[in-house]
Amino acid sequence: MPRSDYMEHQRDLNPTMRAILIDWLVEVHVKYRLRYETLFLTVNIIDRYLSLRQVARKKFQLLGCVAMLIASKYEEIDPPKVREFAYITDNTYSRREIVNMESVVLMAVDHQITVPTPAHWLDRLARVTGCVDTMVDLARYLLELALMDVNFVRYPPSLLAGAAIQIVFELKSGVGGSVHQEATEALKYHTGHADDAFRGCISDLRAALEAARTADQQAVRRKHRPAVAAAGLNTWSYPEWH
Repeated sequence: MPRSDYMEHQRDLNPTMRAILIDWLVEVHVKYRLRYETLFLTVNIIDRYLSLRQVARKKFQLLGCVAMLIASKYEEIDPPKVREFAYITDNTYSRREIVNMESVVLMAVDHQITVPTPAHWLDRLARVTGCVDTMVDLARYLLELALMDVNFVRYPPSLLAGAAIQIVFELKSGVGGSVHQEATEALKYHTGHADDAFRGCISDLRAALEAARTADQQAVRRKHRPAVAAAGLNTWSYPEWH
């Protein structure tokens, strides 16, 4: 896990810059049709590196490119090439700079790339709770909104994935419904988290969902608009989804 307070120790960065970078990475993720897990591993690498090293503002996009390059090599069958990452930055960074930074990042994280992320937990928890595809899509939307906010770094990946599924079940069966209660019990069993832990995370995810409508960064909403429409939801506002 990255340090939950790492941004307080970055002298040249702030949470808004992180949100802007991840918003751009979401667009890159869509452009190259990368796997869902690749995006989450990318952000995990960024956060872990920032927990360990200072990064200058002018090198922040380079870190984002390198993190996605590493994640793509790990998760994808045919990952984008180094020259493509140079191209999407309008050649702000050369291929040599990207390759050199890749080595720096890998050494900093001690080559530990096999890590749990909310995306990996979602796959497991969706199976044990019987989520259908439209429900998984909505949970993915919630989890990508959480990627944008550095405050969610403090939550374990299992808790985030479980909280997203609980919200989706609330939309399907209502709070306290029998289906929702069964899913809640399964989530507590498989994640080991108690009601109190889920309650705080669910509250924060709902707040992120509400804030997304007016946020400056809209890549996640654009990406998931078809999934929300397919689920038959006519609004992006959580309280009105029931």
